[in-house]
Amino acid sequence: HLTRISEPSHLKGLPQDFLSLDPERPLLHIDEKGNEYKYFLQPMKMSVIFILFVEMLERFSFYGINYTTTAYLTGAYNEVWNA
Repeated sequence: HLTRISEPSHLKGLPQDFLSLDPERPLLHIDEKGNEYKYFLQPMKMSVIFILFVEMLERFSFYGINYTTTAYLTGAYNEVWNA
């Protein structure tokens, strides 16, 4: 009895009702309304990549806003720079 499916070799022990034909998302769940949901074998990997990407974008926007706001508030902002 498998409770943790994280390797492609674990898929052999699952009934066909829980398998999708998608090689990237092989796990399948069908809810009571008939909606099909496909899942990755290792969803944490995709989640970590997404979180790191969002953090990188947040850091990029913070330093971009920080520099321009500091220059404006300290008086180093020059109105001639406006296009």
